[in-house]
Amino acid sequence: PAPNPLAKPPASSTPEPPSGAQPTCETAGVVNTITAIVAAWQTSLAYRILTGAGEVEPRISTFDVWTGQTRQIAMPPRDPNCPACAHRSCRHLSGEGRPPISLCGRNAVQIHDRHRPVDLPALAQSLAPLGQVKENGFALRFINPPYELTVFPDGRAIIKGTTDPALARSLYSRYIGN
Repeated sequence: PAPNPLAKPPASSTPEPPSGAQPTCETAGVVNTITAIVAAWQTSLAYRILTGAGEVEPRISTFDVWTGQTRQIAMPPRDPNCPACAHRSCRHLSGEGRPPISLCGRNAVQIHDRHRPVDLPALAQSLAPLGQVKENGFALRFINPPYELTVFPDGRAIIKGTTDPALARSLYSRYIGN
């Protein structure tokens, strides 16, 4: 019989890290030169793939910009029970299980735990009496001083005017919904 696409995949032998266990670029920062190195490396690999100039070996590469050391290790074989490798389920990329994050130096909090689409034109209509609204199909910006909310169709939002995640979540709930 055909596999049930809604069935829960079997447990992976690779444990899932707890939410927020690792620092992010927003929470810990990043040395700006590494972003250029990684972008150049990925672009070169993409050129190889697109031009057919050779196979790209599946490897994990590390670059230490302080010491100048690089290291490559072969990718381990795919785990048949891994949600990402075998089932193409990438919960963390879709924002599941991620707490609101106060964005470094921006007086803003990013909320990305809503998992249903937002009808931006309908939201624009409901918010119009409450403040200034701009919507273009890709994002909605709502300004009700001292706060500014930028909402995306997937439900993510950036709440400017606070660094308090609890207040940001309250504003999200008040203006966008649960």
